[in-house]
Amino acid sequence: MIVAVTTAAEAFLSVHLPPTFVLRPLRNGQVNTTWQVVANEQQYFLKYQGEGQHNGIERSQEAHLQRTLAQNNLSPRVIATSPDYRWVLHEWVAAPTVSDLNDEDEQSRILALTLWRIHQQRPKLSRWSLKHRIANYLTAVGCYDDKLAKQQQHNTEAYQDLIELWDSHQAVFCHNDLSADHVLLSTPNRVVDWGYAGYGHACFDIASCIEINQLSEGAQQNLCRVYGEVSGQPHQSQELVKQLQRWRGLLQVINSLWLHAQHVQHR
Repeated sequence: MIVAVTTAAEAFLSVHLPPTFVLRPLRNGQVNTTWQVVANEQQYFLKYQGEGQHNGIERSQEAHLQRTLAQNNLSPRVIATSPDYRWVLHEWVAAPTVSDLNDEDEQSRILALTLWRIHQQRPKLSRWSLKHRIANYLTAVGCYDDKLAKQQQHNTEAYQDLIELWDSHQAVFCHNDLSADHVLLSTPNRVVDWGYAGYGHACFDIASCIEINQLSEGAQQNLCRVYGEVSGQPHQSQELVKQLQRWRGLLQVINSLWLHAQHVQHR
């Protein structure tokens, strides 16, 4: 499998880069595989996005989104894509990430500012329904374990009010996967991995950031304080902390669903 993907990567790059390039593997994830590419002393970032059958991701839309965000210096530039958009070649941004910082307060401060910056974007992008995405995941899980799918559905029912709120609330643009590894400390800071981005509820995006980064209680308080200040609502930071407890619970249920849905793709 690894050999086949590497061969496909070389075939894609041969169309867009000089023939003497070097591939350096970076990461193999559940869905994506990435490389650093060096060609004629230029560096690039190559991403293979896999099948994505149960992720609700429209690859062409994601590539268009990244081009739009790059114009606002929020995402690295897209250099080239394959016709099916499974292969995407980006510029290489030589910068550390937020995860490289040793100061937890500074990490949470930058994450809060980045979330706010993302939430101010207004790209042309279809709004997706959380209710429909959960139904999509449940259908995928039910393909191999109907009993598990019913249990997962029962788990989501405890958060039905938040699911309804997501679809009815005024939406903001969200990243929905803002790991500290995804924020590059360039000038200005840039963000990568937009595969789960879309219009949704700001609290879900903030909760996702806290959950992914496993922020301590102090870091959570700092993130909410900074977000409240920059959004012009500093008095709401403690209320935001309280609200995020249930949003994190919903997120954990959805993450469990997502992992089981991946089983269908990769079994």
